[in-house]
This record gives sequence, C-alpha cells and structure tokens, in this order.
Amino acid sequence: MPEAANGGGLNEERAGQARDPERAAANRLRDTYETAGVGVVAAATGGGWATVNDRLCEIAGYARGEMVGSDFIRFFHPSDRRSVGDLLDRLLKRELSTFSIVRRFLRKDDSIVWVELTIALLRQDAGGDNFIVAIAHEVTDETRLREHQRFLIQDHSHRTRNLLTIVQVLARQIAQHTITSQDFEAQFVSRLAALSASHDLVSSREWAGAAVADIVREQLRPFVPRNDARIKVGGPSVTIRPSAVQHIGMALHELASNACKYGALSSKTGNVNISWSTSGADDDAKFQMAWAETGGPVVEPPTRSGFGQMIVREMVAYAFNGNVELAYDADGVKWRLEAPLASIVVERPPCL
Repeated sequence: MPEAANGGGLNEERAGQARDPERAAANRLRDTYETAGVGVVAAATGGGWATVNDRLCEIAGYARGEMVGSDFIRFFHPSDRRSVGDLLDRLLKRELSTFSIVRRFLRKDDSIVWVELTIALLRQDAGGDNFIVAIAHEVTDETRLREHQRFLIQDHSHRTRNLLTIVQVLARQIAQHTITSQDFEAQFVSRLAALSASHDLVSSREWAGAAVADIVREQLRPFVPRNDARIKVGGPSVTIRPSAVQHIGMALHELASNACKYGALSSKTGNVNISWSTSGADDDAKFQMAWAETGGPVVEPPTRSGFGQMIVREMVAYAFNGNVELAYDADGVKWRLEAPLASIVVERPPCL
C-alpha cells in the first residue's frame, strides 16, 4: 500500500539510528544547535569562526558563508574589539575559564545590536585543536531600556538638585526681605506653591516643556476664578523649556500676587491682558511676553525694591539673556519680556 511505501524510508532511518545510537545523538545535537533560540559559535583558537548556527547569523546580520573562516573579532563594534581581544587572550592563557560580557555587534548593514556573550575555551585531548565556544543572546532592547533608565535617574537627580537650589535661593532672599517669621512663612509658602505648580506641569508632560497658555492658567489659578472676565489671554501655540516654565511661572506669580493686593485684580473694574508672540528667524528669532493692567486703582511706584521686583525683572532677564521692562504707569503695571527664542522655546526636530 502507498502508506506503507511512504513510511518505509522513515522506518529504515529510524532503524538505522537505532543501530547507530551515536549517529542518532549527533543528529539530535545538530538539530538542537540549528534551531536554538540563541546564537552558538565555535571558533578556532587562531581566531577564525569554525561554525555558526542560524540564530547567530540572524543576530550578526551575515550569511553563514560570510562568517565561517572570518576573524572572530571582526564582527564586533570597533570600539569593543580591543576589550574582547584582551579577554580572549586571558582565556587562552588560562587566566580565565569562562567569561560573560555584553558588547555590540556591527551588522552588515552598519546597524548595531547588543549581544550578551558567554565564552569558554573547549580544550581537546593532546594533539587536538582547542576551540573557543560562545553562546550569544541578543539584548538590544534590554540594554536600551537600562540606558534609558540610567539616563532618567541621572536626569531626575540633576533636576532635583536644581530645584533644591532654587528653593534655597527663595528662602534666603525672602528672609532678607521680611521682618517677622509670619511674613517669611506666608511669602515662602506662596512662592513655593508657584514653583510647585510649574514643576507639576512639566513633570506631567515628562519634562518635555509646557505650553505658555497652560503656564498662565496654572499660575493664575490661586488668584482668580476660572474664566474670569477680567483676564484676557492670547498668543500662539508655543511650548517652552522646563527651565523657562519655572522662571516665567515665578514671574507670573509675582505679577498676579501684586495685582491682587494693589493692582487691577484688587478691583472689579480692573483688567489684565497677558499676551505673547514670536518674531524674526534663525539667530534673530525672539520671544515676547507682556502683562498689562488697566482699570484698577491708580498705581504708585513702590518706595523700595523688594524680592518680587527682583524676580520679575532681574531673575527673568538673567535666565533668558533677555530684556525686561517693568513700568508702574498710573493706569496699571506694565511688564514686558523679550529674549532670544532659542533660550526659551523647545527645539523642534527639522522636517524630513
């Protein structure tokens, strides 16, 4: 019958393997070698690749014929070849019995893959050749994740130190401009809340910056109801750097606090217009922002310069290498910032 005929060859092969268990074991080993989920390579101690499996070819990005006979070090990234060579020398000198490393392969298409390798020296009987045997597992995704996590930790540490520095400056300056502990506490808590609002805004966006409109909204929130008709806000969609969010946020807080105590927001008839714009191009590109109060009580210039003035004028101008104008006009306070666009706005990648 056809079924019997078709099965005859298979049965004969099985019978042959049963008669020759060494051949059967070798075939199973070969199948395991070729279908393994990790790369496997054996290289002569002279440096040439003797045999590789399919998975290793996939990882390295070369055909089997391009790898067999080639220098063992050739397929590593140039920056990693020396360290791998040094470890192989120690292995051949029997200073090491085995070692594990994570290094880069430079693929045929010039792309880079990270590979975790466990390498050992297979010593043959007297007169036989020794071989270097390696197991390779691609860990590109895991390595990139670890690098990203390391970057995030370092970045977070850097931002935390910067934030702590700002808080220390606030505390020191407020202490110099207040007389009683009650005044210090009130001013410190208020400004710390403004700083916290900016910090929360950029952290919620994974430190990718924040829109100017969002900064204005968050800094005015403690002072006026939402959609207060006395507030007019307008400007293009602009995303600014995290550091710019903190400085502009502090300036807006000071202006709003002053307006509520003495200016336009202390009166039902007062109005505040907050606007921003950009102009120019390339190195001449500028960012402008303005705060203009009208309709409130008659403004009288302060008799002394306080910490609030230092924030809205000196600190902001210094942070952005820009110019700040602060005027106490009779009809309301006017504040205007102009600075290089590159010092404030988040860089956008060029269109491809």
